[in-house]
Amino acid sequence: MSAIKPLLLGAWLAWASVAVSARADDAVATPPVQITALRNAGTLDYGAYYALQRKLLGYMPPDHAHVQPFLRLSFTDLTADQQDGYEPADWAVAVVSDSSDHPVASLRGGYFVLPNLPLPEGETASILFNARTKAHFLAVAWSIPPDVWPRLDVAAVRAALRELHATQANIPWYALGLRTEKYDSPDLLKVCFDGAGTVGLGDRRYASRDSGCALVPLRDLDAAATPALALVLDGRLSFVSLGHSTGYGLAP
Repeated sequence: MSAIKPLLLGAWLAWASVAVSARADDAVATPPVQITALRNAGTLDYGAYYALQRKLLGYMPPDHAHVQPFLRLSFTDLTADQQDGYEPADWAVAVVSDSSDHPVASLRGGYFVLPNLPLPEGETASILFNARTKAHFLAVAWSIPPDVWPRLDVAAVRAALRELHATQANIPWYALGLRTEKYDSPDLLKVCFDGAGTVGLGDRRYASRDSGCALVPLRDLDAAATPALALVLDGRLSFVSLGHSTGYGLAP
């Protein structure tokens, strides 16, 4: 197990915080929310999953620039499209202990990063979700950072995949808490917009679905004649990630 550098974790948390608050409507101060416990088998131990988050980042190549992991709610009763559009009016994720309730900033779709919350000695905390989620499981999404969006082309997506594969190679077989991430195999580029949007790849067009996300099969990028072929993005981006076609009903 490699040790994570505190500066690297700090930079990642800072980037994630900017990503979460980048939308214009977030400029308005967020009013306090009432955290009401939801009877949910997916409630998780904060300390254990914060440690896994640190471990995962520690396995990433030190020069990675094309992929960043986000945590995501592991929904149980929403379709894939409903998950992409998930944006509760009050809160999505919260860390709750005996002494405090801490709402965690999240993006539409249920993406978030666990903050480092110092707890009083001897006190533990739980991660609560404002949705039904799986027990003992927290999903990871491999996002492509906003710095890459202005130059998003086939080569950039392939670079993200290389960084993902390098991360997976660094995760040891005995890291049981990261087994899903070690063997993850995305087959989709998911491009989410604030509203509707379209992704163009050569003569192909991929319109956003009702969720606001356009789905580009990685096999279509693999078939591109040149790595420099740009993805033409028509719309305001909110999140870009490597994902899976399962649940979307796409044609084979």
